[in-house]
Amino acid sequence: MRKEVSRQLALFDVLRGIAIIFVFGYHWHQAYFPQALTATNGPVLSFQQATLSNLYATFSPLAYGNLGVQLFLIISGFLIHYSFLGKQEPLNYRQFMLRRFWRIYPTYLLVLLFFAFQNQQLTQYVLREERGQLSFITHLFLIHNLFDDADILFGFNGSFWSLALEMQLYALYPLLLVLRKRYSLSKVCLGLLLVHLVVISYCFYHLRFKFSEITFVGHFWIMWALGALVAENYYYGRRTFRVSAPILAALFLVFLSTKFFPTFYVFFQYIGSAILFAMLLDYLLVSRLNFTAPSYKILSLIGVCSYSFYLIHQPILGTIYNSIDLLGMARHWPWFKFVNASVAFAFITFLSYSLYLVVEKNSVTLGQRLSFLRKPVRVPKPQKTYESVEE
Repeated sequence: MRKEVSRQLALFDVLRGIAIIFVFGYHWHQAYFPQALTATNGPVLSFQQATLSNLYATFSPLAYGNLGVQLFLIISGFLIHYSFLGKQEPLNYRQFMLRRFWRIYPTYLLVLLFFAFQNQQLTQYVLREERGQLSFITHLFLIHNLFDDADILFGFNGSFWSLALEMQLYALYPLLLVLRKRYSLSKVCLGLLLVHLVVISYCFYHLRFKFSEITFVGHFWIMWALGALVAENYYYGRRTFRVSAPILAALFLVFLSTKFFPTFYVFFQYIGSAILFAMLLDYLLVSRLNFTAPSYKILSLIGVCSYSFYLIHQPILGTIYNSIDLLGMARHWPWFKFVNASVAFAFITFLSYSLYLVVEKNSVTLGQRLSFLRKPVRVPKPQKTYESVEE
């Protein structure tokens, strides 16, 4: 049993490592391969005068890297709900949110302060300009994803929007439990899917998306809930989707091919990828793959510090990449871009792991100690849980 739990814990670190590699790759890909095909012939992507560079920029695996956020949401929903089920007791909302606070906020606050006051221009923007003050305050309270203004939403760090989303999903977890108790979690997921499809279809019909609609918690709740659904079925010894590896691979290929229909892909990529990632997790949980094997160690290491990596990578990526390419090698040999990106990734991983050890890990430990001081001592019951990962 202990060996099996260890294997499953390693699975989530590996998945986090894969997710953050794709997110990093997507941001690098956007900056250094901007020639993606966008012209259409009716509803279908046009390939007239398309070059090899255009095709790579459009269909490279890294061009789908933004969907790594959906994988993070599936993982989060699974771990939170599995931990709750393992405790076999009612949710203590105060303790739950305090644990989430110590897991998320201290590291986030440190990185926010660094990027908000990293130079004189930004400092003056935050302290003296009304928009800068509003942006900073909304970031402090993690509500910046509710605004349509790109300067407020993405001003300090383009990746911060999902941190607000994550905390709002945590805040909604008790409501999800209430709905689950009344209707069952599978029916709740169907309802959330219907809400999501209605909203997406409306935006698809009018061919528009506001920033607040893209990052609104209701848009992503179904994705987080899917992770919780997989957790509940797995806890009780059930499969959620019952798909085999060949069918899963075929479904992924079908999904990737929807990029031939750009408008459809833009609007339905989020829910499509979330369902596929939920299927993938459901399959991997019962697979015989040994995620504690040495071949997975690097991915697992990256996964451990993936939260810190996510917080810092986007604003510093360009600076680090350009510092590596001081001689302009990538201009003469395009393949050298991949060398530069690999070195940049390794350096950011080093920074992220350092941040994880110094701040992230210690803030979680501090939260645990403070929580222990506030509650009476009791003998713990043996339980099957993913608590160490969820922490």
